[in-house]
Amino acid sequence: KTSQYLDSSDGMKDQADPLSREVLAALPDARWVSLKLFTQAVRGMRQILANFPNAGIKRNLLTIVDFNQKTESRRFLVVDLELERVLFQTWVHHGRRSDEDYDRLAERFGNVVDSYRSSTGFLLTSQDPYEGSWGYSLRMHGIDGALNSNVHRRAIVIHPWPTIHPRELATLDPSGTSLGCLSLPWYESGKFYGREDQPLSKLIIDTIRGRSVIFVSSSKVDLEQKSLYLRSTALLPVAERNAILARISQEDKSSPTGTEIQSLPPRAQSWLNNRR
Repeated sequence: KTSQYLDSSDGMKDQADPLSREVLAALPDARWVSLKLFTQAVRGMRQILANFPNAGIKRNLLTIVDFNQKTESRRFLVVDLELERVLFQTWVHHGRRSDEDYDRLAERFGNVVDSYRSSTGFLLTSQDPYEGSWGYSLRMHGIDGALNSNVHRRAIVIHPWPTIHPRELATLDPSGTSLGCLSLPWYESGKFYGREDQPLSKLIIDTIRGRSVIFVSSSKVDLEQKSLYLRSTALLPVAERNAILARISQEDKSSPTGTEIQSLPPRAQSWLNNRR
């Protein structure tokens, strides 16, 4: 059945139709992250909770972005640690200049404004979603020093994107990557997760909003040495902790300086008029 949130004028409304065998054959089976990566993410989260015990950080939710996998893999996972359940496992784009050889694998990362690269390390989600250039979106706070401290300033957010869909990903076209944002599927319905018929991106945002931990990982970056929360079991200096909390508080009061400017494929132009 066609998803109820799609308008009849949506040029990509067929994204709600069943996938062909050819498309399914081109996509890899979903696989869990490695135990090493999962353990690393949990260890870092525990350090974050120890450093900021009164910051209102959610203790049960952990999002892992595994950039060791290619674009066509379901490399964005939201886990409820208390329920011991995977709440979501779906696709996500990396930054365009993180994949300079266009092999659909992110190899380069950064923390520089206008670099169009993804940032690694630990982040916190902001409190409140908002309607941005690309619809229902969520800001993030980089709390991992030089790895991602400019995420908010760069307007690196979580937002929907029309071509992050198995039908599109099966073409293995790398041109749809983001400019650094964590772009999530719009046309994948929550019905596939036993939830209401809403865009998956909105359901994910509403789940992880309000100070939950995100860990963006790649073996191309030595996170054991560069992450503030992995390189030592000691607490950060008080002054550094206070500075991080002060910056988060300030970022919550301000909008990102600009928004991601990215061209929509012609076939998806109508999406902008139907995304709400």
